[in-house]
Amino acid sequence: MLLLCSIVATAKDFEAGGIAYNITDATNLTVEVTYTGPRPNILNRYSGAVTIPASVTYNETTYSVTTIGSDAFARCTKLTSITIPNSVISIGERAFSGCGLTSITIPNSVTTIGSAAFMYCTVLTNITIPNSVTSIGGRAFENCTGLTSITIPSSVTSIRYSAFSGCTGLTNITIPNGVTSIEESAFRGCSSLTSIEIPNGVTSIEGYAFEDCTGLTSITIPSSVTSIGYRAFSGCTGLTSIEIPNGVTSIEESAFYGCSSLNAVHISDLAAWCKIDFEDYPFFYAKNLYLNGELVTELVIPNGVTEIKNYAFAYYTGLTSVTIPNGVTSIEESAFDGCTGLTNITIPNSVTSIGGSAFSGCTGLTNITIPNSVTSIGRNAFVGCTGLTNITIPNGVTSIGGKAFSGCTGLTNITIPNSVTSIGGNAFDGCTALRELRIEDGDSTLSLSYNSIGKGLFYDCPLETLYLGRNLSYNTSYQCGFSPFYKVATLKNVTIGNSVTIIKEYIFHSCSGITSIEIPGSVTTIGEYAFQYNDLHEVHIPAGVTSIGYYAFTWNVNLQKITMDSDNEVYNIPDNNNIIMKGDSVIFGWQGAVIPEYAICIDNGAFNSIKGITSITIPAGVTQIGEWAFEACSDLAGIYCLSATPATAYSTTFRGLYEAVTLYVPIGASAAYRTADYWKNFTNIVEMDFTGIEDIEADGDNALHGVKDAYYDLNGRYVSEPAKGVYIRNGKKVYVE
Repeated sequence: MLLLCSIVATAKDFEAGGIAYNITDATNLTVEVTYTGPRPNILNRYSGAVTIPASVTYNETTYSVTTIGSDAFARCTKLTSITIPNSVISIGERAFSGCGLTSITIPNSVTTIGSAAFMYCTVLTNITIPNSVTSIGGRAFENCTGLTSITIPSSVTSIRYSAFSGCTGLTNITIPNGVTSIEESAFRGCSSLTSIEIPNGVTSIEGYAFEDCTGLTSITIPSSVTSIGYRAFSGCTGLTSIEIPNGVTSIEESAFYGCSSLNAVHISDLAAWCKIDFEDYPFFYAKNLYLNGELVTELVIPNGVTEIKNYAFAYYTGLTSVTIPNGVTSIEESAFDGCTGLTNITIPNSVTSIGGSAFSGCTGLTNITIPNSVTSIGRNAFVGCTGLTNITIPNGVTSIGGKAFSGCTGLTNITIPNSVTSIGGNAFDGCTALRELRIEDGDSTLSLSYNSIGKGLFYDCPLETLYLGRNLSYNTSYQCGFSPFYKVATLKNVTIGNSVTIIKEYIFHSCSGITSIEIPGSVTTIGEYAFQYNDLHEVHIPAGVTSIGYYAFTWNVNLQKITMDSDNEVYNIPDNNNIIMKGDSVIFGWQGAVIPEYAICIDNGAFNSIKGITSITIPAGVTQIGEWAFEACSDLAGIYCLSATPATAYSTTFRGLYEAVTLYVPIGASAAYRTADYWKNFTNIVEMDFTGIEDIEADGDNALHGVKDAYYDLNGRYVSEPAKGVYIRNGKKVYVE
C-alpha cells in the first residue's frame, strides 16, 4: 500500500511501505532511499528487520531502487538487520552510520560504499563485501568495534582514509593484491590485529595507517612500497622487528615512534638504505641493524653512495666504527646522532658539508679528522661529544653552526682557520675544559653570535690563552654581555696579531685576569670599554691608533702608565684609575680631573658622576665637549674656560650644574658665553683676568701636588714638571719660584 507523506519537500519525494524515497532519475526510472522531515522524527521509525524493495510505484509509475542515499538510516539505533535488493548499486555517505545492525549482506550489484557508511555500527560483527565493490569510502567502517574479521574483495584498489580505524575487535583482515595504497589512518587503533600481510603492489603506506595497533607483532612490507608515512606504525608496542625493502625511498617522521619492543631493523641493501629520506630516528628503539641477517657493528658504506641522509644511523648505539668511501659529498643532519658506541670514523676528502647534529651525542668519539674539502659544519654537529679532546677544523670551512661544539667537555683547545667567516650562537657553550683558542690571521672579519642566554660566545669556557688574528664582528646592541670574552676571568695571555686593525668595543670587558696587552701597530681603532675592568699595569698605544672609545681602559685599578708612540709622552694614572689619552682629537675613557693642553675634544661622559672634583680647567684648544661630559659632578663648584670662544656643547653636557657651578671665562668673553647654546644656562658667569698672578708656589714639582693640581703655561698647554715661571693652576695664575 502506498503511504504518502503529509508534508512533501518536492513532488519527487514520497514514502512507500514506511520507507522514504526520492526520484533521482525519472528518465531511467530510478530512486534512492532517503528520508523526509526532521531527523528526530525518523530515529525510531526503522527498527528490527527492514527490507528495502527492488522497486516502488509512485503515481502509477514503477521505479527501481538503485541508491541508499546519504544518512538514509543514520543513527537508527533500533535497526538490527536490513535486506538490500540487487537493484542497489551504491550505498551513500553515512547511510547506516550509528545503526544497531548486527550483520548485513551487501548484494553483488553494489559497486560503491560511501564514506562513513557504517561508521559507529558498534554491534556489527560481520559483513560480506562482494567482488562488485570497487570503492570503499573513507571512514566506511570506522569504530565498528564488534567487527572481528572482514574480507576485502580483489576489485578494491585502495583502502581509504580511516576505513577501519578504531575497529578494536578486528583480529584479521585480508588485503587483496589489487590494492596499491593504504591511506591515512586506515587501520589506526585496531588493537586486536596481530599480523597483516600487505600485498605486493602497494606503493605507499600513509600516515597513521597502523598507529596504535598494539597487538601487531609482525608485518610484511612488500618490495613495491616506496614510502612509509608519518606515524604509520607509531605506538605498535608489540612489534619486535621490521624489514625495510630496498624500494623504500622515504620514511616520514615518527613512523615507528613508541614501538618500544622493536629491537631490530632488517635490510638487504645498505646502499638503498643510505638513499632513504628519513624524517626521524629509525633506531630510536631498534638498536640493531641486520644486513642480510648479519648484525652490523662495523659499518662500511658501499661505493656509489654520494650522501648519507638525515637520521640514517641515528641512535644506532651498537655501531662502533664507520668507513665512508670517497665519493660521498655530504653527511646530512643527525646522520650519526646519538651513536654512543661510535669510537672511530673515517671521513673522505670528497665530503663538503657536515650537517646539523651529524655526530651529536657521540660520546665515544675521542678524535675526528675533518677533511680539507669540508666547507660547513652544521648546527649541533658535535654537541655533547664529551669524549672529544681535540678537533682540527680545516682551512676551507666557512661557517660553524650554532651549538656545533656545545657540551664538548673534553675539548681543551681549538683553532679557527682564516676561512671561517661566521660562528653561530652557543657554539662552545659548556666547553668546560677549553683553555686555548687560536683565531688565525686573516683579512676578513669573523662574525660571532652569542649564547642564547645573552652571554658572550666563550662565556662558559675557562680560556687562559688567546691568539686573536682577525677583526671580529658581534652584536653590541646589548653592550658588554654579548662580547665573546665578556667576564672570562681566566683569560690571562692575549696576543693580538698584525692583521687586526680594530679592537672592537667591549671585547675584553671584565676579563680581570689580563695583566698586560701588546697592541700591534696595525691597530687604528680601540673601541669603547674594550679593556674596562682588566688588571692592566701598563699600556702602550702605537702611533697608528687614531680613535679610542671612551672608557676603553677604565677601572684597571693597577694601571700606572700609558705611553704613546705619537710623542713618546708618559702619562701617570691616578689611584682611582681615571685616564686621559691622546688620540687625533679624542679624550676617552677618562673620569679624572685634568684635561691636557693638547686636547681639542672632551668625549661623551668623560667626567660623568665623578665625585671629589671641585674645579676644572678647560684648555683653550678644546672646541667640542660631548654629551653627559660633566653631568652629575655633584662636588664641582667652578669651571675655568681659557678660550674666549665657547666650545660646542649639548643639552646634557652640564645637566644639573647650571645653578651650583660658577663659570669663569676670559675678560671680555662673557657676552659670547651668555648667548651660546647651553653655556647661556649658567646662572653665574664671571669674567676673570687670567693674566694676573694670584698665588706664589714654592715648589713646582707636579707630583707633590697630585694630578688634580696640574700646571698649564699661558697658552693653555699642560706642563708636567714646571720650572721657574708663570703658570695657570686650578684656574688661577700662579708663579713658581
